Amino acid sequence: MAVKQPTDQDLQQSLWLSWVILLLAIVLPILALAISFPRIPGLDRAGWFSRSGAVTTIFAILAEVILIRAKLSISPPGWGWDGLQEQRDKFIPKFSYPELLILTLTVVGTLIWGYGDLLFTGLTR
Repeated sequence: MAVKQPTDQDLQQSLWLSWVILLLAIVLPILALAISFPRIPGLDRAGWFSRSGAVTTIFAILAEVILIRAKLSISPPGWGWDGLQEQRDKFIPKFSYPELLILTLTVVGTLIWGYGDLLFTGLTR
């Protein structure tokens, strides 16, 4: 089975895309707190905020999938290729901070998802 050699541009693009998705994961709950959404019977602003936690969790997991795919592309089975170690040395450290943020956002998003209405009520008193 042949392994596609990722270019530095491919890896940088994966890193950039994961950062964009993480930014959305952070901004959406803030928007849910700040703006008024359409009125739906039985759903107030606290409900919208709570639902934003699900989106945060999904986006964090999506960003993790992108980073795992990129990381696996520079961890091939067998011998690899010329320049593989240099690519690993360059990109593996760049994946560490987003992975910590992903873990944090997954936990925070899940807590907002489950308890967002209570958090909203506590924040707006």
